[in-house]
Amino acid sequence: MAATSFDAQEAVTEARSANLPDGWLKYPTHRGLVLTRVITAGVTAILSLAFAIFIFFYAAPAPVFQIITVILFLAVTLWLGLISFRGALKLRDIDRYFFLITPQGFAQANGNKVIGLPLTDLTNVRLVRDLYGVSLLLKRRSGELVRVPGLQDYGQPTEIGRQMVAACNTLYAPLDNSAPSADRHKD
Repeated sequence: MAATSFDAQEAVTEARSANLPDGWLKYPTHRGLVLTRVITAGVTAILSLAFAIFIFFYAAPAPVFQIITVILFLAVTLWLGLISFRGALKLRDIDRYFFLITPQGFAQANGNKVIGLPLTDLTNVRLVRDLYGVSLLLKRRSGELVRVPGLQDYGQPTEIGRQMVAACNTLYAPLDNSAPSADRHKD
C-alpha cells in the first residue's frame, strides 16, 4: 500500500473555497442543532443559578447542606454557561466549523483548530456516544486512539462514520487484514 500525503490544514483551506473536488464530502455544522444547545444550556444555567440563590436564602437552617448545595449548583451553572458561551461563539462564525472526508484523509475544522489524519494511518473507525453527543474513535497504526468529538453538530454522525469506513476501505485490497473496521452500533 502506497503512503499518501495528506495535509489537513491544506484540505480545510481548499474546502473553504467555493467548489469541492470530486470525491470530497463536506458536512457543515447544523445551525439549528447548535442554537438549540445554546438556548437549552443557557436556560438551564439560569434555572440552576436561581435554584442556588433560593437554597442559599430560603432553605432549612442547615448551613452545611446550604453551602454544599449552593457550591454544587454554582458549578453546574458555570459548566452550562461555558457550553452556552462556546456554542454562541461557534454560531458567530459557523462557516469555519465542518467535517471533511477526502479520498486521502479526513479533517475536522473547529474555527482555527484543525484535526485530521490520512486514512492510510487508520486501522479502526468507531462511533461512540459520550457525555456531549457522538464522537469518532479512531485507532492509528501506532496503536494510539484519537477521539474526534462533536459529530452531532453536523446533524448526521452515523452517515459520517459510514463514509469514513467506506473511504478507508477503498484504500485497502479486499484481502488486506490491516483494513480499518467499524463496530456496528445503533445511534
